[in-house]
Amino acid sequence: MAHTPPLVRGLSLAGIILAGGVAALDLLPERRSRPLPIALSAAPAPAPRQSLNLDPDVAWQRWFRHRLAAQSVAQLLHAQPPIEAWSDRAYLVVNLKLRRVYLFDRGLPVGSYRVGIGMADWETPTGSFEITQMLENPTWQHPISDLVISPGEANPLGDRWIGFWGDENAAIGFHGTNRLDTVGAAVSHGCLRMSNADVRELYDWVEVGMPVRVIAQ
Repeated sequence: MAHTPPLVRGLSLAGIILAGGVAALDLLPERRSRPLPIALSAAPAPAPRQSLNLDPDVAWQRWFRHRLAAQSVAQLLHAQPPIEAWSDRAYLVVNLKLRRVYLFDRGLPVGSYRVGIGMADWETPTGSFEITQMLENPTWQHPISDLVISPGEANPLGDRWIGFWGDENAAIGFHGTNRLDTVGAAVSHGCLRMSNADVRELYDWVEVGMPVRVIAQ
């Protein structure tokens, strides 16, 4: 049998690994092939305990895409334990310490996104909430100066808004940002900043009435 030089064997192995990686990437769903988001209800109040009903053939790909290993480690550390009362529906858990929001479906994590959180004296509120408002291309009003910025590249909210708390003076929610470097930092006035790509994807998966739990540990 002819002897194969080590360099040739090494190049062949690298080629096999590269081909395998390309094949794995081809399995990831394109945005248009993902399951449809939950249909918004026309009723005055959303039906309780509605699940995402993920397609099993796509669900495992979403687990892979959103770093299943990192989520599993966090869950083992009890960073974002499943909420038993919501075990048969979809919900969000925000962990302020880890600065991540987790999308759960029937107790299983199916999405994970990094978020920026509230700064000192403007901390993101903790507790149990639900999504109350969803807007595309929102207008932003500064909470102190009342300066109003219309939709566009200069808008600090990006092009998606998912609100879950508010009163007559302020509102808190997930939104995009025109400053990607602030995602993961404690710099907001209480809102949860996400990359524009991440908040668009999350926007497609949530609906008004979905539970949101914000924890600080």
